[in-house]
Amino acid sequence: MRRFITCVLWAFIATVVGAGPVGAGTKIELGPKLGLNFATMTGEEFEPSSPNASTSFNYIPGGIVGGFVTIRWDGRWAIQPEVLFSQKGTEWEDVTVRNDTTSTRTTQIEVDYVEIPVLVKFTIPRTGRFEPFFYAGPAIAFKTVSSLQYEAIVDRAGTKISHYDNYSSCIYNAKSVIIEGTIGIGVDWKLGSNRLTVEGRYTRSYKAVFEDVDDFDAIPEDDTFVARYPSGEAYELNHSVFSIIVGFGFSL
Repeated sequence: MRRFITCVLWAFIATVVGAGPVGAGTKIELGPKLGLNFATMTGEEFEPSSPNASTSFNYIPGGIVGGFVTIRWDGRWAIQPEVLFSQKGTEWEDVTVRNDTTSTRTTQIEVDYVEIPVLVKFTIPRTGRFEPFFYAGPAIAFKTVSSLQYEAIVDRAGTKISHYDNYSSCIYNAKSVIIEGTIGIGVDWKLGSNRLTVEGRYTRSYKAVFEDVDDFDAIPEDDTFVARYPSGEAYELNHSVFSIIVGFGFSL
């Protein structure tokens, strides 16, 4: 998927360069966006805690909100920078079954960002009110907050015999800045000179979102989690996020 996104981005850039400069007929729209993320992480597979265990990653919901500016020319092409607050992360379960005892360990990671995509948008012209479009572009994301929730439950013959949970308000080695790629499709509903937009997009980080730690003595002892394997290396995980977004563009 990462190679596919990269190819799409280069194809868009080459096409836009050949389309020529923005002319006098440029139209500018701006407005808010609001949507829902379905986020997970992909990368190196986690090893189960025992031969009887299995590990699975799940999607978690999150919000995405912000604003955009669309600079249109020739009725088809546009550049669309955005500023968004986006909640990302993942959840994984490690389940171990021995005879009539089941141990379930659930870990949920959340990392939130201020995200700045710069999208190249192509609209398919139509005579009616609805115009489909697709877009792609790079994004830079700045971490705001991160957290981890861990829960361990042991059941025996359907009865809970132990329960432990822990919360950390900081993931120490979550990178402060990451680079991403975004692709998406949607439809504009023309309302006079304004537009209501409904879109779906996929965003993926290009490199792992956690970094190795060199100085473990610098890590605060309380309320801090380090995303690393038992070997000490950081989790090799990338964000993988599907989003459904609604926006409204006001024509200037």
